[in-house]
Amino acid sequence: MDPIRFVESYTIQKVQSREEREEAFRQECKENVQAMLKAFTFEEHMAIAFTPYVIIDTIWYFVDKVQNYCRDRRIYEVKKLSRVINELRDRYRQELRKDLSQKHLDQIHEKSVHWRELNSYHMTIMFFSISNTLLKVYESQDYLDCMNWAYCAMKLCKLGKEYNDDINQMILERIGKGKDAPAHWIYDKLYAIMDAYLPGEFKVDDTQIDMCMRIFKNNLKQLKYNEL
Repeated sequence: MDPIRFVESYTIQKVQSREEREEAFRQECKENVQAMLKAFTFEEHMAIAFTPYVIIDTIWYFVDKVQNYCRDRRIYEVKKLSRVINELRDRYRQELRKDLSQKHLDQIHEKSVHWRELNSYHMTIMFFSISNTLLKVYESQDYLDCMNWAYCAMKLCKLGKEYNDDINQMILERIGKGKDAPAHWIYDKLYAIMDAYLPGEFKVDDTQIDMCMRIFKNNLKQLKYNEL
C-alpha cells in the first residue's frame, strides 16, 4: 500500500474512533441524566445537590469557633493551623462561587442555621458527653469549649462522608447503575486539621455521641429546598 494512503487511512480511523467515543460518552451522560430525572422527585434532587453544602457550612461554623477561640486567647501554638484553615476556606469559597449564585449560597447558609436549630437539644447532650470525658482526664476546663467544637467538626466530617455513601447507594438502588461520586475533598482536610487541635491521647466514649449523630443525620430529611 502507498505509505501516504496508509497514513491517511490510519488517521481517518483514529479520528472516527475518537469521535465515536466522544459521542458514546455524550449519549451515556444524556441517558444517565434522563434516568436520574425519572428516578427522583424534585425535593430529592435538591437534597442530593445541596445537603452536602449544608453539612459543610455547619462544619465551618464549628471550625470558625475553634479558630476564633484560639485567636482571641492568642494561642500562638496553633498559628500555622489557622493559616491553613484560611487557605482552605478561600479555596472552598472560590470553588463554590464558580457553581452557585450568591442567592444559593445565602439559602444554603439559612438551611445550615435551621439544621443547627433542629439539632440544638442533642448538640447540648453531645457537648456534655465530650466535656465529662475531658474533665475526667484533664481535671481542668481550660480549652474545653475549643476541644468540644473541634471534635464536633470532626464528627460532622464523618457524617458528611456517610451521607455521601447513602446518596451513592440510593442512586444505585433507583437506577441500577452509575459510579460512586466521591465525598467532597474538604471533609478529610478539615478532619485532619481539627484533630490537630486535640491532645494526642484524646479519647471519648462515642456511644452517646453517635446516637446524637444519627439524629442529626435524620434531621437532614426535614430540610426543604422548594424555594431554591
